[in-house]
Amino acid sequence: MWTFRLLLERLSWLARDAGQNLDYTIAHVVHFRKAKLRQYEAILRHLPGCQVAWDNVPRGGSLGTPQSDERLQWADIAASATWQAFEAQRGFTEQRYLDQLAAALYRRNANLLSYGLKIHPHPLRTGPHGWAYQI
Repeated sequence: MWTFRLLLERLSWLARDAGQNLDYTIAHVVHFRKAKLRQYEAILRHLPGCQVAWDNVPRGGSLGTPQSDERLQWADIAASATWQAFEAQRGFTEQRYLDQLAAALYRRNANLLSYGLKIHPHPLRTGPHGWAYQI
């Protein structure tokens, strides 16, 4: 759930910076009920170091399916493009998909890798994923 926490933090910041509230939908997966989502949100609300801008997330999230909410299809496209750029398949990665999405990636004070795109582990500027600093 660490990646979800990071995403929720960043989406809440985006809403805060725009002076809006965040309504978010995550894809329903087997055995993940809305009660579990509410339980995790409650944990995050009291977790030291969690930086979700809760004032901008008044209702919490909802669950949906790609068939009922096309925004989940867009989210899958973004996740797939990112995965293809960093995870080698048959020895190769494909950065072009992520390059096409680069303009839409969240940056705060022009900082993409600290705020908008979390890579585990963080890439070295000279390592195999050093190109990520140029996105």
